[in-house]
Amino acid sequence: MEKILIVGEDLDLEKEMYTWLIPDGYEVEVLRSYEYDHLKKKKFDLILSEIPEEGADIYYKDLINTFDCKIIAIVREEDVDELQECGDAGVRDYIFMPIRKKELLTKVKWLVQKNSCQVENYSGVLFSNQEYKVCINNKWIYMTRNEYRICKTLAKNSEQTFTKDHIYDFIYDLEKDTQIETITEYIYSIRKKCKEVAVNPIETIWGLGYRWNYEECM
Repeated sequence: MEKILIVGEDLDLEKEMYTWLIPDGYEVEVLRSYEYDHLKKKKFDLILSEIPEEGADIYYKDLINTFDCKIIAIVREEDVDELQECGDAGVRDYIFMPIRKKELLTKVKWLVQKNSCQVENYSGVLFSNQEYKVCINNKWIYMTRNEYRICKTLAKNSEQTFTKDHIYDFIYDLEKDTQIETITEYIYSIRKKCKEVAVNPIETIWGLGYRWNYEECM
C-alpha cells in the first residue's frame, strides 16, 4: 500500500484530499504544520504540500532530502511567485487551486507508479534515472547528466576497471567532438560532491583507469 503525506495548514483542503485518496487504497497521513521532525524515520511514496509563506526553497530541499520521494506542490494564486524557488529546490510537479478530484487522483497515481520503476540499485547505491541523483550513505547527491552516467556505468560493472577511453565511449556519441580529458574533470567533480557525505566511490587504478569502490559505499 502506497503511503502519502499531506502537509499544510488548510484544514478543509487537507480533509478533502484525504477523503479522495483513502477510497483508492492509499495510506494517508496528514500533518497540519510544516514541522515534520518527528516523521523523519517514516517512509512515504509521495508528499502533497502547500507552499509555505516564506523560505519555500529551503523548505522543499529539506523535505526532499528527508523523505526522498516525489513532491506535489499545491499552488494558490498568491504562490505563483514562489514557483521558481520550488523548482530550484527540486520540485517538478504542481497542482493548482482549486483542486479537481480527477486531476489530483490521476497525478498521484501516475507519480506513484513512475517512482516504482525509476530507481535502480547497483552495488548498494540507488540511482534515480529521472533526476540524475545517487543515494550513498542514505544521502542523495545530485549529478549532471554525464556525471550520473559515469557513476552508473562504473557501479553496474563494479568488478571491472575502465580506462578513460572506455568511459568516454559510454557517455559520448561516436561523432561527439569532445576532449577525452573531460573525463578526468567529471571524475574530480563526482569525488568533490561525494566528499560531502564522506565517501570516495571512484577508485583510481594507477596505469589502468577507474573502478567503482564497492566497499566505500557500503
